[in-house]
Amino acid sequence: MPLVKVNELLHHATENGYGVAAVNVFNYETIKWVAEAANRERIPVIIQFYPGFDKYIALKHVAAIAKDFAEKNLQCPSEYIWIILPAMK
Repeated sequence: MPLVKVNELLHHATENGYGVAAVNVFNYETIKWVAEAANRERIPVIIQFYPGFDKYIALKHVAAIAKDFAEKNLQCPSEYIWIILPAMK
């Protein structure tokens, strides 16, 4: 399952008339459940990280966990996309 830039995903969504959920995550479990739900429903999702959560878990860890879930869920067709939205500081 490819990782793409947010603007690429949103451009594709606009052209094809669908919405994309952006879900704030703050630990392993929230990333896991968002990824599993998106995989089960076969929908794209943006894994979003609120900058204030960096006290609890570093963005690099969130990115690594989400990327790992994206790569493990290869049974989805390639159009189902996983994204990491970088924290803004």
